[in-house]
Amino acid sequence: MNAFPSAGCLMRRASIPSKSAETAHLSAGSKPMNLAYKAAQLAAPEKAGSFLRALRHAAVIDRLPITHYEIIMKIVRETGINEEAFNRYYHDGSAEAALNEDLSFARRLGIRSLPTYLIQYKDKAILIQSFDYNDFSAVFSRITTGE
Repeated sequence: MNAFPSAGCLMRRASIPSKSAETAHLSAGSKPMNLAYKAAQLAAPEKAGSFLRALRHAAVIDRLPITHYEIIMKIVRETGINEEAFNRYYHDGSAEAALNEDLSFARRLGIRSLPTYLIQYKDKAILIQSFDYNDFSAVFSRITTGE
């Protein structure tokens, strides 16, 4: 089972200009966090989930300005991601290219709202959007045929 990788990124306001037409529709505030998450995935795939949780915690619980690069880098250090690798991917276009791939994939699937989940099990897949818990649970029962 895989959830769409960028669906969980946080939306915040900032004034970071968009560098490509692919990411131009992202709010100026969501782009740094999306790029940071993609850079974390590239630098340390096994730590990207922890990085995203720490980024969300910093925003929601600690109320830190996670649009600020120094805050992002603090979280990189706290989650044990190699800073040099993270910086390279964040700034050399690799993270943006990976984000563009995700956005193209989302567009091909017709994703227009968040959260959206792509649930994959064996040779089956279901895309779910705008749902409540009972609907979400029913999808898992249906796709796994109760396994």
